[in-house]
Amino acid sequence: MTSLLEAYGYTWTDDLDLVLMDGVCAGYFDPERVKNAAQRVHERVVATKADGSFEDAWRRYHDSFDNNQDEVLDEIRQSFLKNVKYIVSG
Repeated sequence: MTSLLEAYGYTWTDDLDLVLMDGVCAGYFDPERVKNAAQRVHERVVATKADGSFEDAWRRYHDSFDNNQDEVLDEIRQSFLKNVKYIVSG
């Protein structure tokens, strides 16, 4: 069974999966539970992208000898302002 799941690219079960499985077993879905679980997944995806965006801004500083400090600082600032909620809570 594990190799079949791996063949589909399945790696783990999260809360949304469990809510959906409960709905299948019960024969109906609780819209509020599905919505809440999906919102948590969405927030996790957004936070992951935000973290990558902030790291990309810093990478421009760390991976270059260019004389572009103003552009780098602006990019870091913009990324921080856009993603502060996710950077601080991560």
